Amino acid sequence: MRVFKCLAVFVGIVVLAGVLAAQTVGPAEPVGPVAPGGTEAPGGVMAVELPEGVIATVNGEPITESEWLKTLRRVAGRSILDVMVRHKVVEQAAAKQGITISESEIEALFDKQAASVGGVSNLMVRLQQMGMPAQEYKRQLRTEALLHRMAEKGITVTDDELEKVFREKYGRKAEVQVIVTGTREDAEDALAKIAAGEDFAQVAAAKSIDKRTSGNHAYIPAFLTEGFFPKNFGSIVITQALAEEIFNLKANSVSGVIPGAQQNFYVFKLTRLIPASDVKLESVKDSIRSDTLEFKIRNIEGQMLQQLVGTAVIKRGI
Repeated sequence: MRVFKCLAVFVGIVVLAGVLAAQTVGPAEPVGPVAPGGTEAPGGVMAVELPEGVIATVNGEPITESEWLKTLRRVAGRSILDVMVRHKVVEQAAAKQGITISESEIEALFDKQAASVGGVSNLMVRLQQMGMPAQEYKRQLRTEALLHRMAEKGITVTDDELEKVFREKYGRKAEVQVIVTGTREDAEDALAKIAAGEDFAQVAAAKSIDKRTSGNHAYIPAFLTEGFFPKNFGSIVITQALAEEIFNLKANSVSGVIPGAQQNFYVFKLTRLIPASDVKLESVKDSIRSDTLEFKIRNIEGQMLQQLVGTAVIKRGI
């Protein structure tokens, strides 16, 4: 379950931004053995008063705050800067389009996320575990909301798309084996061996040029569904017409030689057919439309973010 859906866009590395910007370093909680009397136990870590500008000592040798910041900048500075750039380009693009998100909308988004994890206290615990201040998280919510609002403009789900998504989810499903050859002669030879009683998967292992399926007992690596076409399974391309031929096979029967994509030839075996569900389109139409719309918007968000970053004039000092 995606608890923080905005992190899918902006990456958890933003957690380090708050650390990089910190001006003081607070005492750490002991995480190892602490010797009596406040002395350090070998192999342990304890909170102590350190000289100004020193954030740790290792066997008496200091690690200074400036060394730590330089290392952090070198190791993570560019990644953190990239996150900040994403925030900035989205905010600039939204401002140009006159798109805004109110504080009450951000609070509503925050409350929605909190509800998804059992309440505000649970959300705050998770943010604390990630080292992310609530305000930084709310900024991410704002940026994602702005991007979402820009991406959703003019996006619709057509009746044809609705029907296809419904068929993908509730239509027939087929478990299929396949042999792929480069010539018709090889496909016919494979078919002859199967007709003579040889095991389909063994023939595929010997004859098929598609290693992904031949190494998987000849199975296509997912159920064949109805709806959207063509479907690509590596070098195997299933068109709607080809799918109909497969669905029309009887269980455990084998097709003839079928010309395929890239001048290849296919031999299919239908090993299992799952009938279409009894669910009616009208009963799930609204939820499918909503889910499909959200899916389309999410795809556009990613493309839009890429385009905004790619077309922005960005000058980096690191």
